[in-house]
Amino acid sequence: MQDALGRQPLPRGLEALCQGPLDVAIALHDAQHHHLQGRLLLARLLYDAILALEPGHHDALHGLAVLLIQRGDAMGGLELLGRAVDRHGMTAPLDQTLARLTTLALEQLAQRAPEAGTDRLARHLQALAPLLPKLRQSPAAYAQLLQHFAAASSLRGKEGRPGEALGFARVAACIDPARFEILFNLGYFTEMSGAFEAAAGLYRRAAVAAADRSRHAHASMMLMHLFFRLGRWDAFKELLALKYAYEPVRWWTSHWPMPLWDGRIRPGARILIHGESGFGDVIQCLRYADYLHQHGMTAHIVCVPALKALCALGKGVTSVVSQGDRLPAADFRVQSFDLFYMLEADPARCFGSAAYIDIAKSPHQAPMLERRPGDFLIGIKWTTTDPSKDLPLALFAKLLVRAGIRLISLQPEPPGEAASDQGAAGPGLTVERPLDPYFADREQAFVSTAWVIHQMDLVITADSVIAHLAGAVGAPTWVALRPVPDCRWLVGRSDSPFYDSATLFRQQPDEPWSAVFDRMAEALHRHLGLTGAG
Repeated sequence: MQDALGRQPLPRGLEALCQGPLDVAIALHDAQHHHLQGRLLLARLLYDAILALEPGHHDALHGLAVLLIQRGDAMGGLELLGRAVDRHGMTAPLDQTLARLTTLALEQLAQRAPEAGTDRLARHLQALAPLLPKLRQSPAAYAQLLQHFAAASSLRGKEGRPGEALGFARVAACIDPARFEILFNLGYFTEMSGAFEAAAGLYRRAAVAAADRSRHAHASMMLMHLFFRLGRWDAFKELLALKYAYEPVRWWTSHWPMPLWDGRIRPGARILIHGESGFGDVIQCLRYADYLHQHGMTAHIVCVPALKALCALGKGVTSVVSQGDRLPAADFRVQSFDLFYMLEADPARCFGSAAYIDIAKSPHQAPMLERRPGDFLIGIKWTTTDPSKDLPLALFAKLLVRAGIRLISLQPEPPGEAASDQGAAGPGLTVERPLDPYFADREQAFVSTAWVIHQMDLVITADSVIAHLAGAVGAPTWVALRPVPDCRWLVGRSDSPFYDSATLFRQQPDEPWSAVFDRMAEALHRHLGLTGAG
């Protein structure tokens, strides 16, 4: 309502501020009302007036802090929140505002484009540093910060940036050093950095911090895989017992009616071996069928249809069935990789490392390659299911160290543009693809591939199923491995306890794949008896 002169009346709290002693309750009520209505200048005047009379007034400090944050002065708001916390402790409204401030800071950080060469972790910490002293007292803000660094760690791991993932995981562990998920992820990224002993300690801490048996078992399984890598196979018996407490694999305990095999050799007993995990895992563990056969047991294999024909060629295999087939009569059942954990004890004397897939037993013989005098056939596999393990196809040009070397593709994927590029690796490559017509027959594709591998003078592959298939048929095989490869390749050795015919070429940290191919080219020179650098 206007007065006689047409003027708008002052807000009640502001009018009291101008005309006499301030009624703090009325001023606070009006300040909060104007704040909610978006009249921030009026609200600030009232908040300031209240704080001039009562510097520690909780609601005025809190309201003005929120107002400053809304106007973009996050640090000013944080200072007021700090004053409020110092005077009143961490109240629920202050806790929630600190959480919102943390979220705002993280959102602004995410929107800010990183400068070239900037350490992302350092940038995150620098942006959040002013918040940290008060956030330690704020459960809600604390949770926001923990979630941020944990999620950032996982994201960078998925993006193939393990170094960054490790840094963010370390910060998350500093925020909460006793949470299972944090310790578990920190253990994994520490292992991927090559700090294996530190990773073992983190997995143990994660197991202790686990709130249930399933998580405890998961951490114990990671520790078992780490001991696989380190050759500490004596720990398997202790850790394998925990495996089936992990919820995703617990189904196996009641999957079929026959009892689980306990690892004891019983001549005359029939055992059903269930192919566990990926193609390479099943092929690697097929070796144990021959061991069981030699000790008087009958081994039947259960696997996916794509591996059925190949597994039938395994030494010691009596029969192979897939989903939908009738199971053979059996006395025991076992997961294929459990055979490794049950039977192996010493990586220096691993049994069954000779060829154990007899390709000559297959009636399916295709394709047969023609050879010319002086030919040297190299089967190659350069891509995998994990881009961090993939090899640049153009680098195979470094292996053309003499005339007559032919590169034969062992993978169904099209060769891509890299096959015809004229790049720094040398002239365009010719990669022969004799297997292409045979991949349509999925049930025989692995057998067809094994036939081609059997005809190779050398196989050079990324860490893929081809490494296991070539080793299983006894073909000379070179495997190019990233600095911390799958645990089955162990550490610090150029040979494999599982495949007599395999040689490992390990990438060093921060080393490009080209350096690995340079070492393979030198080895190929020696293998072929060539002199000079080619």
